[in-house]
Amino acid sequence: MIWASLPATMRDLVHPVAAADYWQKSALRRYLSARIFGAVLIERKRKSGASFSSEDLLAPLVTVLEKQESLIFFPEGTRGGGDELG
Repeated sequence: MIWASLPATMRDLVHPVAAADYWQKSALRRYLSARIFGAVLIERKRKSGASFSSEDLLAPLVTVLEKQESLIFFPEGTRGGGDELG
């Protein structure tokens, strides 16, 4: 709702930050996150055997900010097991 309420001319400069594991599950979600919302996807879990630092996690965010563009963070965090409200 936040992103959709922005004027159309600003939407290319404002990027929601979202969980990669959720938004990469299907072709439709990948399309929406990349082509419609311009989302910055963040890995929430390490892949088996992989290690990464907080700098690695933050790199996509820094890239956007270096372009003088904005990010939208959603403070509610992860979804519950069944997307229930609680």
